[in-house]
Amino acid sequence: MLSKKLSNITLEDFHDFIKNEVGESNTHEYKSELNITSESDRKEFLADITSFANADGGDIIFGIKEDSKTNLPMELIGIDIDNEDVFIRRIESILRDSISPRLPQIDYLPINIRDNKYIFLVRVGHSYLSPHRIDYKGWEKFYSRSSKGKYRMEIEELRLAFTMQQTLEKNIYN
Repeated sequence: MLSKKLSNITLEDFHDFIKNEVGESNTHEYKSELNITSESDRKEFLADITSFANADGGDIIFGIKEDSKTNLPMELIGIDIDNEDVFIRRIESILRDSISPRLPQIDYLPINIRDNKYIFLVRVGHSYLSPHRIDYKGWEKFYSRSSKGKYRMEIEELRLAFTMQQTLEKNIYN
């Protein structure tokens, strides 16, 4: 995750990822594209988002091409966005209708790199309401993250997450 407020992030920060060969971690991930048109694309997107919310939070940066051998960022290619507001509302609708409980903290930063090409950062905050479940057209899954990327949560992890949630609620109200 970039250790900056979204309002302070500039295009230069993304160039620095490439220049300094900053690889992915458990708090940030690069994606060359953002596809949410097909059901499988939406499931993948929802899994990425919930994995961050169920872990420590983080940034997903769309529009950065990675080297297929090293997984290091190589180029800012951007994604097509015709209208920022319409695009963000569409994403918010998908997230609102497909994740339970709703995510308490998610922010977006589109940065125009040329014409209608954008670097699009999605910042998912760590959630005290976790675990968050994907509930999309009968597809119900829980994901989290490690340094190796997202993974499906096992029953033991879910038990622990629900127990921690209940303990947190008791501590807040007592």
